[in-house]
Amino acid sequence: MSNTESIIQRLYSSVRKSPYKTSFIKLNSLNDVEEKISYEDLLKNVEILSKYINCKGVKRGDRLGLMYTDYFEFIIAFLACQYCGGTAVPIYVAKSAKKNEHIINLLSNAKLTFILSTSEIASQLIDVCQELVEMSERVICTDNIDVKSVFFSSSLIESALVPDEHPVFIQYTSGSTGDPKGVIISNENLMHNLRNISETFFVNDESIIFSWLPFYHDMGLVGVILESIYAGSTCILLDPVHFLQTPSRWLLGISKFKATHSGGPNFAYDMCLEIEQESIGMSNLDLSSWKVAFIGADFVNSSTIRRFSRKFETFGFNKNSIFPCYGLAEATLLVSGMKSLKCSPTILFEHNNKRDAYANNMSQGEVVSLGRCHKDLDIKIISLDRDQVCGDSEEGEICVYGPNIFSGYFGLDNNSKMFLNIDGLKYFKTGDLGFVLQKELYFFREN
Repeated sequence: MSNTESIIQRLYSSVRKSPYKTSFIKLNSLNDVEEKISYEDLLKNVEILSKYINCKGVKRGDRLGLMYTDYFEFIIAFLACQYCGGTAVPIYVAKSAKKNEHIINLLSNAKLTFILSTSEIASQLIDVCQELVEMSERVICTDNIDVKSVFFSSSLIESALVPDEHPVFIQYTSGSTGDPKGVIISNENLMHNLRNISETFFVNDESIIFSWLPFYHDMGLVGVILESIYAGSTCILLDPVHFLQTPSRWLLGISKFKATHSGGPNFAYDMCLEIEQESIGMSNLDLSSWKVAFIGADFVNSSTIRRFSRKFETFGFNKNSIFPCYGLAEATLLVSGMKSLKCSPTILFEHNNKRDAYANNMSQGEVVSLGRCHKDLDIKIISLDRDQVCGDSEEGEICVYGPNIFSGYFGLDNNSKMFLNIDGLKYFKTGDLGFVLQKELYFFREN
């Protein structure tokens, strides 16, 4: 059994280095600061909550469902789970209680030990979810804690290394509305991927990250919240609903806070293309600070990249800031995204006639390079008809090996069918189709 550092230890490092530095900022619908918290205060809140839930019976190895709608409440609860040695299970909670039917299937699959939430959310969900009624005695409401009644030792976990195989959280995939699939992410998986993200996108303690991404999704959780803590950055958070209502809030927020890192799926950039330049505040828009604009999570359209770069070039946006990337929950998050000068950002690809469906995902036959994978990872393209490793530019299924690749889905006894043994190494079969050219990955679609 080997050990590695944990996200809690990275938090302690930031507190020792810059205790009063702002860790997170939460915005209101006007992009004004609603609340902010320093690294020191973040740690204090995590210590208090971890001891509180420990007093309620939470122990190492417990699975803790996290049901929150507020960024700060979620972040503190997630870190408190890590502090106690538990396994966090983020659960999406809709603003309308009637839209939370997915929770029933998830609760049945996750076999939670406890649920952490607020009094308001818990009471609303119990009215529509019988499964919550049955475990109501194990629902811990984390709001309105009496700090004076909580005793803790600040040295409780600081020096403790976390075993590599310890499951730090279970990420339920976006398809969890049907048959839930809980991706088990170990401490080794998480810490390796956070390092890879830092090196791929040049994230450090001087970075300013701006995000509207949901915290229950892998890109928002790992790529934004946990990466910010890992790097000791400052992170500004905008409610996803506020972005969807008015996409210009994203760009105006980047401009206002001089953000260096921000991004999202292709559709987010498409939405920004509809922004009228006469919109409120757009005349003073300055995107020159935006050094890394990552784009992933779904098919990356070359036309979107070109149009976005052209539209916002006059506002200081540098087209070289675009970082197309590829990732998935089973890889913790990031698989590829590292840029090189050896390959064109896009190439024309003549797909064979049997795969005409590819054309629906392309802009005039163009496929965008999603970069190289980190040195710790390896990608193999496996032919669909011969089950053999493909050569350069040959299409097939994307299979990935590396220390950030999960070991299996929670509750599934046999995970072996999802992996392919190549030269003694286990490659995860993603189900996605693409090809590799000069070590760069090109993605078509899901199989």
